Formats: sequence, C-alpha cells, structure tokens
Amino acid sequence: MAKTAKFLIFTFSSLLIFLSSCSNIDKDERLIYDPVNIDVPEGGVARHVLIEDFTGQKCANCPTATQVIEQIGREFPEAIIPVAIHSGDLGVLPTAEEPYGLATELGNEYYRHWGIDMQPLGVIDRSDGKLNHPLWMAKVKKDLQDRPLAPIDIRIGFNDEQTAVSIDVVAVKDSAAQGRIQAWLTEDSITALQYMPDGSKNNSYLHQHVLRTSLNGSWGDDVSVSNANSQQSFSYDLPANTEWKKEHLAVVAFVYNDAGVVQVARKYLVDQASAPIPEEPKDTIPTDTIPQDTIPNDTIPQDTIPEVIDYDTTFMFVDANGNQVKNGQTVVITKLEDGQMNTNLSILNTTDEDAAGVMRCDITAMPNGTFTSCAFGQCLSPWNAPGEYDSYKSIIKAGTPAQPILTEWVPEAYGEWECTFQLCTLNIVSQTMFGIVTQKAGEEIIGEGPKITIRFVYDSTSAQP
Repeated sequence: MAKTAKFLIFTFSSLLIFLSSCSNIDKDERLIYDPVNIDVPEGGVARHVLIEDFTGQKCANCPTATQVIEQIGREFPEAIIPVAIHSGDLGVLPTAEEPYGLATELGNEYYRHWGIDMQPLGVIDRSDGKLNHPLWMAKVKKDLQDRPLAPIDIRIGFNDEQTAVSIDVVAVKDSAAQGRIQAWLTEDSITALQYMPDGSKNNSYLHQHVLRTSLNGSWGDDVSVSNANSQQSFSYDLPANTEWKKEHLAVVAFVYNDAGVVQVARKYLVDQASAPIPEEPKDTIPTDTIPQDTIPNDTIPQDTIPEVIDYDTTFMFVDANGNQVKNGQTVVITKLEDGQMNTNLSILNTTDEDAAGVMRCDITAMPNGTFTSCAFGQCLSPWNAPGEYDSYKSIIKAGTPAQPILTEWVPEAYGEWECTFQLCTLNIVSQTMFGIVTQKAGEEIIGEGPKITIRFVYDSTSAQP
C-alpha cells in the first residue's frame, strides 16, 4: 500500500486483516504531523509501565486484580498503561450465543506464548516473568525507581477522519533503542458479564482497557533509532467496527526487545476531557447470583454425622448458607445452570492467625467434560481429564469471610459420579521480590484437614427451567 494520505477502512467482516506500512516515511508523506521541533524536553521523557493483565469473564478472582490496577493508578497517575487481555478457558470468545464475549484469538495467542496457567496473572513490562496480582504494585515501583526516564519517546497521532494512526519513535538525546514496535487498539467502559469473587455473576460489570485487536500483527514491526533526536515513523489503518465505541477507543503503542518493554504510550481517538462520561450501570450490585439451593434436602443431615476430630481444623468447608460441611459428609449436586454444576461451597479460616492452604481434588471418576477450581484465590485453567489435582496454594488471612471455592463440573453429557475435596494446611514462607518482603504458601503440608465427597447427578431433570 502506498504511503499516502488516503486510507482504506477495513470492516469487521474482513476478519480484521489489515494492510500496514512502516519505517522511514518521507516527510512529505507523513500522515498526521511533521513536528517543527522533535527535540526531547531537557528533563527527558518519563517512563511509562505496561501491565498486561491476563483475565477472563469467567475468572471470579479477576476483578480483584482490576482493583489492584486501580490502586496502582492512584499511586502513580499517568505512569501505568494497563491492557486487559481476555483469554484462555476462562475467557469468553464472542459468538452468536454469547455476543458479550471479550476474548480474542490474539489474546489466546499471548496466553499460550506466556504459558498462563491460572488467572489473574500479569506480565509487567515483559520482564521478571508472570506475576500474581499482589506483586504488581512492588514491580511497578521497582521499574519506575530503577529507570524513571525512557531512552525513546513514542508519539501517536490520527488523521482528521480518524481512519489511520501515525506513530513516531524518537531517540532521546544520545540514546539508542532496537526491538519491535507493537500497536494495539483497546476499548474502555464496556458493560458485559463478569463472574465475581463472591460467586455471583454481574451482567452490568464495567470492563476497562480491553484489548480489541492489533494493528500490526501479533508481534509488531522492527524498529531501530539511535543518536540524538533520530526517529522512525510508522502508519497503520484503523479498523471500522460499529460495535466499538469510538469515544472509548485508544491506541497503545510500545517498543520491546529481549530485555522487556523500552517505552509505552497511549492515545485516545477522542480527547477524554471532551468525551462523554459513561453512565454507571444501574445494576452495579450483582443480582444474578449463583443459586443457593444446590445442596438438596436429601443431603445427609449434619446432626446425624458423628463428629470425630482426628483431622486438622485450621480450615473448614461451609455451604451457601454459612453452615459447616463436616468431615466425611457427602454433598449432592443436581442442578445445572449455564452449562455448569457449581458446588456452592466456601473455605473458612477458623483460627485467629493467617493460614496457608490448598484444596486437593480427586476427580478420577469424572466421566466427561471439564472441572474448574478457583479455590484459595486464583482460577486455574480447567482440568480436562480425570485425575488428582491441587488447587492454587495461598494464604487466607485471619478474620476474613469464607472464601468461595468456585469449583464446578462442566459436563458434556449425562453422568453421575463422585469426587473428593480435602483441605490441607501448608507452611508459610517469606519471599523478597522487588525489595518487598511478603509471605506466601509453602510446599510443606503441616496438617490434613476435612475431607468431603461431592456427588454430581446430571440427568434430564438437572437443567435450569
């Protein structure tokens, strides 16, 4: 495609395959502007930090990571640029049946590349690997302290019709940078389904900085600048999609190499100072809760089970009504909703101290489908085959409410089977990352807690009417 001021608008039906042109655009053919002075300010260019938040609408613990991003944004205004990458088995791809889906095949490609095996997980500045959300603040602080200024400046502009974007990469003073430039399109303020940490489903959740597509492939284009104020320019067409709200769209551009992200920038198509403020959904309190009656009346009454305390009591199972599910009890699940059979159980730390634990799951009899667990604070990728598995290992602080395990069978055919869950107490160890000392669950089992049986019955009467 010739580098001219005329641009094609690519529709969604074209599968978002875009033509692009890049590298060393002649001054007379620049799309947006030709700065009179490309000198970098004497104080240099402030570094920004890219947060790639691997999330999913069916990841019940992911809203907690969003809160962490909001907290980081309050402490470092303008310094972070987060991108929510909906992906994996807990993401929802848009289909005719689920048009609200925010996952993309691009996001799934990144999910596989980084080896994401649970959600939420973050990759910050593409250095120091995958991180759990409690470490994100410390990582951002470290990156900004170690390198407060960037060796390049990234400048983004749009043509008058907002059908194309121009990105200039400018070397700062005597700096040099080599790598690849990536350009993404993101969207804010999308109202759509989200599973919540309390086990409910919120159809009015407001999703922010959602990755929509890439403007230059999955891994971008080569870039190299050196010497004072040298620059390289790139131009890309913007897709036309009537489902995306123009006032909430932004281009995120970043240069990265094997060492990580060199610099990142973001520019909205519409000046946010003049953009309409999205109306808060009226239904902000989750109302579409997971049913509370999945433990039927024919469950063995608790008062008929002899209680022999020969196990560790640090953790206990509780049902949807807050009642203890005792060691040795069988819970029968007969209701299918939204294609899944949820246990509706939670874990309670019964002590007055922080305690680390794990839930051991024996699903060796699973006849079909998949099994998912979000116990102890992280949603693991669904287990696709029968076997013995451990949930995520984490600490439950003293005095906190019971934490939903959000563990469910997603059947593909009728079946009746049993599995067992056992709570185990782990040792707590200290770790130092990015100069911050934190505690985490260790690998040593110091106590074997209550063990219960779950009986799943899925037949023609199970589906929600």
